Amino acid sequence: MVEFYAEVAAVAVKEACEQVPQMPASSKTASTIIKEVGRHVPEAIVFKAEGDEGCGIRKTRFSSDGRAWDLATIKGGVTLCAFDTSQNYFVSYSADINRLAIRHVPLIAKLLVEEYGWKLDDVEVVVPHQVTRSITERLMKIGGAVGKAMITVHKYGNTAAASVPMALAHAVEEGRVKRDSKVMLVGGASRFSVGVIMAVF
Repeated sequence: MVEFYAEVAAVAVKEACEQVPQMPASSKTASTIIKEVGRHVPEAIVFKAEGDEGCGIRKTRFSSDGRAWDLATIKGGVTLCAFDTSQNYFVSYSADINRLAIRHVPLIAKLLVEEYGWKLDDVEVVVPHQVTRSITERLMKIGGAVGKAMITVHKYGNTAAASVPMALAHAVEEGRVKRDSKVMLVGGASRFSVGVIMAVF
């Protein structure tokens, strides 16, 4: 099944590039967003356009607050600390980032569900970005989605942006996500940003 996603994504990118002939070749190359992780697991999710209006992305919401930019960064090598070699290392304050996730992720997910007119009970599977199993499960508990999350972090670790499409591919393979399933995809990043997509598969 994961090979299928890689193939669909490759076709979608090729078709998109063909529809924009004025796009220079370098941009076409940059548009190839399929970096494979592990054994042919796509880092991108592509929903193929179909005539069925009931399927596809229903609603999205993105929120970002840059005030906590210094919780995960490299300060050295740029104008901030250009000549301070002690700042040339990545620093991350995970506990603080987790607190921001707890504050922002459930709220944005709840607002999106309410805006679209769904109830959380309508969502069959939540596919979250997964840093650790403990914070993922805690977020699901706070958000009222215990048992709905497709968790794969215990198998693969934190795979960054690939965690959502990887977990979705596994949910499909396991039969948890099928035709007409209502799915919520949740991504988060330090500083703090959160994006939520509601889709009907």
